[in-house]
Amino acid sequence: MTKRWIDAEDWWCKQVGCKRLGHMGMGQGIADGEDKLFSYDVTTTKQKLAFLDKEMIDAEAHAKCGRIPVVIIFQYRKIRGDGFVVLRVRDWLDLHGGSNEA
Repeated sequence: MTKRWIDAEDWWCKQVGCKRLGHMGMGQGIADGEDKLFSYDVTTTKQKLAFLDKEMIDAEAHAKCGRIPVVIIFQYRKIRGDGFVVLRVRDWLDLHGGSNEA
């Protein structure tokens, strides 16, 4: 059986042209990939991401004039600086010059 998470890691690193690091599996304390600015940890899930889907649809509807939709997520009663910034993969690749191949 193919390890889908390895395929996803390989695909991402190829798209952004970063150095592939995490070949050894989980728990090694190594990023999946990195470049001069970013350290990437790629993950896959079978869980439906309905919450994020809805938020991204709203962000797309609000984005005007070719602006890129971004979802900012804060957890109630948590430090805002520990929130999350979510972009679609295709937008990230457009911004950073990746190949954007599915």
